[in-house]
Amino acid sequence: MELFTESSKNTEFINFLTALAKTISRVSLYPLQHPLVLESIKESYQLLNNSLKIDQEIFLSLVDNKLLINGSQIPNPGSLPNIIGECLAKFQLCGIIFKNGVIEEELISFYKLFTNRPDKFKNIEDVRRFFNGEKICHIEPDSAIFARVEEGKEQGLTPGPETLAAEDSTAMINSIERMPLDSMLWEVVKKSTPKKEDQEKLFQIIYRQLEKDIETHVQLATQKLETEKETVQNEHVRTQSVLNRIADGVIMVDDAGKIIMMNPAAEKIYGSKFSDVKGLNIGERSNIELTIALAKGLGQPLTKESSQEIEVNSNASYEQTIRNSMATVQNPEGKIVGVVSILNDLAKQKELQSMQDDFLSNVTHELRSPLTAIKVSLSTFAELNQEQSNLLNIANRNIDRLNRLINDLLDSSKVSAGKMSVTPVPLDIEPLLSECAASLEPWAKKKNITLTLTKNQKIRQVMADPDRINQVLVNLISNAIKFTPEKGTITISTSMVELRAVQVFVHNTGPGIPKEKLNLLFQRFYQITQKEKSDSPGTGLGLFIAKAIVEMHKGTMYMHSEPGEGATFSFTLATVPQTAATPELVAAQTQFAQNKTKKSWFAKLFGST
Repeated sequence: MELFTESSKNTEFINFLTALAKTISRVSLYPLQHPLVLESIKESYQLLNNSLKIDQEIFLSLVDNKLLINGSQIPNPGSLPNIIGECLAKFQLCGIIFKNGVIEEELISFYKLFTNRPDKFKNIEDVRRFFNGEKICHIEPDSAIFARVEEGKEQGLTPGPETLAAEDSTAMINSIERMPLDSMLWEVVKKSTPKKEDQEKLFQIIYRQLEKDIETHVQLATQKLETEKETVQNEHVRTQSVLNRIADGVIMVDDAGKIIMMNPAAEKIYGSKFSDVKGLNIGERSNIELTIALAKGLGQPLTKESSQEIEVNSNASYEQTIRNSMATVQNPEGKIVGVVSILNDLAKQKELQSMQDDFLSNVTHELRSPLTAIKVSLSTFAELNQEQSNLLNIANRNIDRLNRLINDLLDSSKVSAGKMSVTPVPLDIEPLLSECAASLEPWAKKKNITLTLTKNQKIRQVMADPDRINQVLVNLISNAIKFTPEKGTITISTSMVELRAVQVFVHNTGPGIPKEKLNLLFQRFYQITQKEKSDSPGTGLGLFIAKAIVEMHKGTMYMHSEPGEGATFSFTLATVPQTAATPELVAAQTQFAQNKTKKSWFAKLFGST
C-alpha cells in the first residue's frame, strides 16, 4: 500500500480532507444553517475544487480501518481525518467518490447525510436513494472501491470473502427489486437452503403466513373504512335534515362557481329545483337579480365573510329583499374550496317593522287629541281652594309627562323610519345654553343642586337647528339633574375643536355609570336603575333621540364616566363657514329671541316665571 509523499498535490488532498472532517464534526453539533457550518462548507468546497483540478476524481476509501485517498494511505492523519473513517463505517460505506463538476449545493446535501441517524440507512442502496433524492450527481457512495484500487495491481489489494459476499448480496438486491412478490420470495428462499424440497416447503410456509397477515390487515382496514363511512352517512343525514328545516335559503358553490348544494328555502327564492341546477354554474340561471348579487359576492376576495342586501323579483311577482351572507369553505389544509351563501328574505321583517312604526305613530297621534282636550278643560277651572289647586297641579304635571312620552315615542319612530329632519341655520350657541339652563334651574334648586354655565367668549357660531339642539340640551341637563345627588353640581361648558366645531359639555358629580353599561345608554328604552325614586321618571328614549339629532347635524355624541366620579356627556356641532349669509343669521337670532319669550314646559311644571 503506497503512502502519501510530501508534494503540493498531496498537500491539497490533505487540506481538503481536514476541511471535510472539520465540517462533518460541526454538522454533528450544529444545524446546517449555522454560521460555523456554512463557513466550513465554503472552505471545504474551495479545497475540493482545488483537488479536483489536480485529479478528475477523488476516492476516499476505508480499508482495515485505514483511510485512503485514491488508493494511497494517509500518514499520521491526526484526529480530524479519522472522523471521516468513523462516519463511513457508521453508514456501512466502503468509500465516497467526488467527481469533477461538483457544485456547492451538492456538497451541502452530502453533509446532510451525516445529520441523519445511521440506522436509517441499512445498506448502500438506502444511501444511493438518499443521494438521488437530494439530486447529488457528482458525489457517489461506493461499496466496491477495492475493485478500483486493484486496477493495475500496483496497490496489491484483493477483495476478501466478506467483500465478495457483500457484492453478491448487492447484486441480488438489485436483481429482485422490481420482481413480483412470488418471484422475489423464491429468490430469497433459494439463498436460504440448497435443497429443492426444503425450498418449496419454506416458500409455502412464508406465502401462507403472508396471505394470512394481508387478509387480517385488509379486514381491519375495511372495518375502519365501514365505520368512517357510516359516520359520514349519519352526519350527512343530520346535516341535510337541519338544512331542510332552516327558514333561510342556503346555497353552496365550489371554487369554480358550480352549485353543489341547495336547500328547499333556497329553491323557493332561486326559483329552481336543486336537481335541475346541480353542477351548473351559478351564472347560468334565469333569476338575473339574484344571480348578479351572488356573483358579485363571489367576485369579492374569498378571504373574508361578506353581507349585503339584494332586491329581486320572485316567481310570485312580489318584491323581495334578500340579505346575502357569504362565508368561505376551507379544507383541513386551509385551501378555499367553495363558498356558502345564506339568503334571508327580509321582506316580511321589513313589513312587520313598517307596521310597528305605523302603529306607534298612529297611536301617539290619537293620544294627543284627548290629552289636549283634558289640558284645556283643566285650565277653565277658577276660584279653587288650596287642596283643589294642588290636585289640579298634579293633573297638569301628569298631562305634561304624557305629552313628553308621546313626543319621545313620535321622535323615536321618526328616527327609526328615517323621517326625522333638521334645518340647520347659523346660531349663537351661548344664548341657547343660557335659556336651557334657566328653564331647568328651578328643578335643580328643588333638589339642592348647583347648576353652573361657564361662558366662553371665543366660541364661534354653529350650524344648528335651534329647536332640535334645545331638545338635546334639555335631555342631557335633565338627565344630569336626575342622577346627581343632593348638594351636587352640574357644569355646562363649551370649547372650540380646531376652529371647525364647537363641543358642548354637560358634567355632573353623580355616582357615575358602570363600564359594562356604557355601550347600552344610547339604545332605545334602556334606563339605568336609580337608587332613589325619581320625581320625573323617563322613557329610555331621550339619549337615543339626542344622539340621532346630533348625528343629523354631522356631529358626534361622546360620553365619559368613572364610577364615583360622575359622568360627562358632550357633543360637537360644526361651525358656520366664513361665507355664511348675514341675513340668515339675523333671521335665526330674531326667531330665537322670540322663542325665549315663551314659557317653557319645565318653567310651567316647576312654577318658574
